[in-house]
Formats: sequence, C-alpha cells, structure tokens
Amino acid sequence: MTTAATQPKSGRTNTLTIRRLSDECVATLKQAAKDNNRSMEAEVRSILEEFTTEYIARHELEQTNLFSEIRKYMEEEGIEGFDENEFPLPERHSTGSRPPVRFDAA
Repeated sequence: MTTAATQPKSGRTNTLTIRRLSDECVATLKQAAKDNNRSMEAEVRSILEEFTTEYIARHELEQTNLFSEIRKYMEEEGIEGFDENEFPLPERHSTGSRPPVRFDAA
C-alpha cells in the first residue's frame, strides 16, 4: 500500500542503515572506494544505483516483447515491413549446431 509517507518526494534523500557487515565486506568496500577515488558512502551509493538500474532494465526486458515493440515503432514511423529476401534466415539444422559464419557474398 502506498501512503504519503512512502511516496518519494522531489529533492528528498533517504538514509539506509546496514548492520552486521563482515569485516571482509567492509574492507572490500573501502578498497573499491579508494580505487574509484570516492568515499565509502559514495561507493556504496554507486553500487546500489547501478544494481537498481540493471534490475529495472532486466525487468523491462523480461516484460517486453521486443518484436512487438519493433513492429509498433515501425508503424509509428511509417516504416513498411522488410522483404524476406533482403534478410534471409540461415538454414536450421536438426543437430542444433549453427552454420558457419560466411563473410563472402553468397
């Protein structure tokens, strides 16, 4: 349930406290921060932001049908479908192996 207290407010920052981190984890974070010329707080913030961005992107990819999105984009832009001979599909083999890549004109 979303309440006024849980909705993000513009310009407001949140505080997160993490307890019981191992000494090894803290040492690794400190080294990563030093390597990236940041404070440990800035390093952890960067790690969390990167994780969150990747998590959202992965979720979007899993929930989106890429081909439907491409067709929708093509329709919106007035792009007509392509000729099947323009981009021929490679033959599929029952063994599951892929045909060799060819760079010469077929």
